[in-house]
Amino acid sequence: MRLSAGKLLCAIAIISLCEPLGLYSNEVIHPIYSVCKIISLCYAIFLVASKNCRVDGYIALVISWGLFMLIPTLANGGNWRVWFREFYMYSSIIIVVQYWLRRDTRFFLKICSLMFCIILAINYITFIQLGPDIEYNGSFGGTGINYLIGGRIRIGDWTITALAITALHGRRKKLYGFRFLITALTAALFIFGNWVSTSVLCIFLFFILLLFLKNEKVIARLAGWSFFGSALICILTIIFRFQNKFSWLIVDLLREDLTLNGRTAIWDAVINQILNSPIIGHGYGASKAFLFYHSEYVDKVTSAAHNQYLAWLYDGGIISFIMCALIIIVAVRGLKRSNNIQAKKILAISLAIYFILMIPEVACNNTSFFLFLTVIRNGYCFNKENYEINQNIQPENRWNQEVRAMREVS
Repeated sequence: MRLSAGKLLCAIAIISLCEPLGLYSNEVIHPIYSVCKIISLCYAIFLVASKNCRVDGYIALVISWGLFMLIPTLANGGNWRVWFREFYMYSSIIIVVQYWLRRDTRFFLKICSLMFCIILAINYITFIQLGPDIEYNGSFGGTGINYLIGGRIRIGDWTITALAITALHGRRKKLYGFRFLITALTAALFIFGNWVSTSVLCIFLFFILLLFLKNEKVIARLAGWSFFGSALICILTIIFRFQNKFSWLIVDLLREDLTLNGRTAIWDAVINQILNSPIIGHGYGASKAFLFYHSEYVDKVTSAAHNQYLAWLYDGGIISFIMCALIIIVAVRGLKRSNNIQAKKILAISLAIYFILMIPEVACNNTSFFLFLTVIRNGYCFNKENYEINQNIQPENRWNQEVRAMREVS
């Protein structure tokens, strides 16, 4: 494989922007990642400025959402540096991923699948060394103890994107190829070894659906159904405590209590604060600061709202919630343009699992999710005719092809 300057920049961008949380306090590796992230930002700006990557509706929505989040952040005295770090990472990853998916789908899948395979394999090695149920005191390689991906709860969102990308890379091979098998095995061993109940349920559902879901009509509607189903379950669980009727699943099978490990108290505390600023919220990452520094509201220290929908409402109010919902809807519409049933199945199942994960966790505040969402948005790149020839098509012609595909859907 010939590695051009553009492909090298693509690799640097994707690898650096998907930095595992466990490396953040590593005094040697993290500064290297930081330099690469600056290079990635400059590369993304260059792609847009040179008109190689057009700012379409999806990219504009994500950037608009990020810019809006600056308003409540500054209005509530938040840290604008944290906002900027997250904003440029999300913006950069969607621009680079969208450009290279359309320019050379094969190369993109090779880089991403290799990266996720290595990260989850090393993460399992750290699990073997450190053991389960360790306390979070810092980061792997720093002053504290942690796994490579960060806290053990991060395995859910990392695993979904990793399984989707590696399965797409090996979808023409038996059992989806070697990288998928390594990723699936190390992720499953880590999840069951730590018994992260939410991730246990998610990875089990992923494999069951991947093996047995065959109905094309169900596959076509799965993403939409799961999004609205996830929102409905949130309402029933958070407001009406519907989980009390499923003690056999929560207590007996998943070995959790009916408060979902204290989540009900956290939800109540966050909802009370949402009502204080329901329109624009409290600023980017505000729910983390509130829960961490006001632990008297809950029975233990936490830094997460433990529900993606509540986190959107707390951080950015109703406006942010609507914008995030639109971003997901636009991405899902892109999935409809794919006529490759195998790729469509992998992406639809993975997105459905993400929606399930949104109920008890904050699963979308990371670059791996935006990488995955951008892949879904560009689902037509996996159409046979596009996948075979897109590495030889100039970028501007790809935009014309996208416009035609969108008109066909309309």
